[in-house]
Amino acid sequence: MTALDFIRLSLKLCAATGIGQSPDAEDVSDSFTIFKAMLAQWNRKRWLIPNEVDSSIVSTGAPSYTIGPTGDIDIRRPDHIMSAYVRLLPSLPHNTVDVPLGIITAPEEYASIVAKNIVGFPSVVHLEATYPLAKLHLYPVASSGMFEIHVLTKGVVQVPTTLTEEMVVPEEYVDPILWNTAARLRPLFGAGPDATIIQLAKMGLNTIRAANVAVPHMNMPPGIGRWSSSRYAGHGLPNWASLG
Repeated sequence: MTALDFIRLSLKLCAATGIGQSPDAEDVSDSFTIFKAMLAQWNRKRWLIPNEVDSSIVSTGAPSYTIGPTGDIDIRRPDHIMSAYVRLLPSLPHNTVDVPLGIITAPEEYASIVAKNIVGFPSVVHLEATYPLAKLHLYPVASSGMFEIHVLTKGVVQVPTTLTEEMVVPEEYVDPILWNTAARLRPLFGAGPDATIIQLAKMGLNTIRAANVAVPHMNMPPGIGRWSSSRYAGHGLPNWASLG
């Protein structure tokens, strides 16, 4: 189905157009804007995304790497990192060594690291959510050519740029996209909420939620047992003996 197919059918489902009727150009254009905005919001919700993407870059010794379209890591700009690890180089096909990285989510916590430019074996990573390119910081800074840095980020639900663009989505996404679009289009035509449309929209989202939810095993924070203090950010210097 194209984006226009989704919009035309959603307009019928919300009773904005009838059988055999065609929406005018302005209605299609406004509906397309709402349609894209909805899908863009879905891309920020992990339980609406069917997969995660593993992206990588070989360390260059740089203190940070840009991540986003045309960045050092050329992917869709992420809002946060799901997981991260470094692979030791050189890596043999049957003898790779991957070391998980702790993730610092709060900017204040990363800012409190005392000596951010120490070069060595990375232990933690922080995503600075700058725009249009985010920045990926590793601590300690990854030595040049010694590591392959991997970050796992959410995949995406396709957000079309044109009405004629073919939408490539899993089959189970078609129903919730249609009904949720229909629910969002009703106010555009002066109509109030419709209980049936809302119920069908929720049912579709619940199906996706059940299929996509993934709860990792609980782990201890990376600072505990590996650093001189459980609040590693306030000290900035690891206990190298305990890391060995």
